[in-house]
Amino acid sequence: MKALIIGLALNLSFLCGYSADNEAFKSKVFYWEKAKVVHEKSGENRLFYNGFTNNLTYLDVHATTLNPGKASPKADIQTKFEKLLIVKEGVILLTLNGQRKELNAGSVLLAMAGDNLKIENSGIKPAVYFMIQWDNKGLKKMERPEDLEKSEIMLWDDVPFKTTEKGGTRQFFKRPTTSLLEFEMHVTTLKEGIKSHDPHVHPADEIILIKTGNVEELINGIPYQFGPGSFVLLNGNEPHGIRNIGQGACEYFAFRFLKE
Repeated sequence: MKALIIGLALNLSFLCGYSADNEAFKSKVFYWEKAKVVHEKSGENRLFYNGFTNNLTYLDVHATTLNPGKASPKADIQTKFEKLLIVKEGVILLTLNGQRKELNAGSVLLAMAGDNLKIENSGIKPAVYFMIQWDNKGLKKMERPEDLEKSEIMLWDDVPFKTTEKGGTRQFFKRPTTSLLEFEMHVTTLKEGIKSHDPHVHPADEIILIKTGNVEELINGIPYQFGPGSFVLLNGNEPHGIRNIGQGACEYFAFRFLKE
């Protein structure tokens, strides 16, 4: 009976997108339309992943929908973990350590552990944002200059767009945090039918989150197709590459977690 219960738990963990502690970290695609939806008084919560990676002892990825006038649940504003907030749609009123700022679609918050946050929907329509939280338990926090330990807000309209032959890029972050040697994040725009690069590997774990359009990600030679709101959590040691398979240009967030 005990073995049966453990087996059922592991199967449920896989179906929900969660990783058990004794499983190896593998790349996986998470589809927006297939996410488990939990209805709350403030709106909805879509559960994607709660587990670990090669570089992170803890990683949580979910999406929160706030109805007009509602504030985020406590799980989104806890101070234990570093976190990344990406606005998917609508308008978010963010209060960070007493300072207030409105974030529109595509805008981002990189918050350090210990920051005081309040997240509200200041618009007239539902607002949706992704919340990614992580930690490295047992890792000695790295000593950084004070200005590199601060949280940062990047508004979509303030990030310069650099044109390239394949489309363009927007560079958001390339900096250390208290638990990472480097956190790098950018947005790539790919022209129709264009691939970003051939399959490659790298030391850092990576997330590719689709903002607009449809893409195909090749992982270990297997193609996966997905669109807006969907993302892939990549083991950087597994060969991977992405191309635009939709009509018109596509845009996607790419961010890497490098521990050492």
